[in-house]
Amino acid sequence: MPTIPMPKPQPENSMALGRRQTLHRLGRLGGAAGLAPLGSGVLGLAGLGRSSRAWAAAKPDWAPAEAWQSLLNQLVKSKGLPLAWALESLENLQRQDKALALVNPPPDAPVIPRSLNRVLSRNLDAKTLAEGRAFMQTHRDSLNQASERYGVPGSIICGILGVETRFGRVQGSFPVRDTLASLALLSPRRSEFFSQELIELLLLAKSSAVDLRGLQGSFAGALGMPQFMPSSWRKYAVDFDQDGRTDLLKSPADAIGSVANFLLRHGWQRDRPTHRVVPPTVREALKVHQRVALEAFVVTRLTADHRLGDLRKSPLGAWIDQSEDWRDQSSEWSASLVHLPEPDRPEAHLWLAAPNFFAITQYNRSYVYAGSVLSLAAALENPGSPPPPRG
Repeated sequence: MPTIPMPKPQPENSMALGRRQTLHRLGRLGGAAGLAPLGSGVLGLAGLGRSSRAWAAAKPDWAPAEAWQSLLNQLVKSKGLPLAWALESLENLQRQDKALALVNPPPDAPVIPRSLNRVLSRNLDAKTLAEGRAFMQTHRDSLNQASERYGVPGSIICGILGVETRFGRVQGSFPVRDTLASLALLSPRRSEFFSQELIELLLLAKSSAVDLRGLQGSFAGALGMPQFMPSSWRKYAVDFDQDGRTDLLKSPADAIGSVANFLLRHGWQRDRPTHRVVPPTVREALKVHQRVALEAFVVTRLTADHRLGDLRKSPLGAWIDQSEDWRDQSSEWSASLVHLPEPDRPEAHLWLAAPNFFAITQYNRSYVYAGSVLSLAAALENPGSPPPPRG
């Protein structure tokens, strides 16, 4: 695979030349390619201890020594990353205070209550719908091919791309390398996760044409049209346009195929429904004891934990079988009820959710997120259809 283009050689002063000679020796410690005979950690760290110039050249002055050492330990153990190349790739890291603040809000920061209605008003606006319909028309062939191969409808794929980046238009402006390094070295929350994602980013850059220093993304390090973290890019991204490289930054076809592949790998079931919104009129017609009985089928986890056959025996049974899609499903099939919140009304929206609903929550672990994606998908697939029932 193509590697990152290297800059043209420039004249070096004696300090820079000594640093590069030291980095070269570091690479030789791992064998011809600087790979992980360093992997035991002992040889790598011993060599690193003898190479103070390499340490000083790569370590940012804002990085705590202990956190930097921990990151280097992980780099040493990572197969496929020549240590010298990795250290050079981490030179001149810039601290990203804004990303740190967004990932670690202060304890007394005001909490914005979750609201499906607020999210829908933002994601189902006229501009997003117009962009989405244009995207679907332009990329109809890729969407149809992805649907055929992975079983995921094109409207669902577009729902995710629309919510994530407005179909690729807004991919983020944070320097991903520096952002992940800042979060790995300084974040009080999930620093181990961000350290691993930084290593995954280096592995991605080493094996592809990704421009490590020019790469921009979200404040948490998510990348491209589908906003994959580097580990997800490496696991689930596909070269759907078959041009020899996987490009989630500029290739709509690759983004379309990769989203579909992600959903399939996380439990998507072909030709199965995702959900039904329980209309307020149906809920209001229930007696108090019937509403209480339904609570036994409500989940707060990211899985459907009940049998559809048992739900058919619930007070919602007749309403469920009004839908042909749901009526045709086996009684052994999984389904549950979920509440999607509004401020001061945590049970404002009641949805009947199938495994495909929960597959979307693996993309972003939120019922409101899944509800937003599915609502946008429905609006794109059926222009002029009424909006989903509001609580």
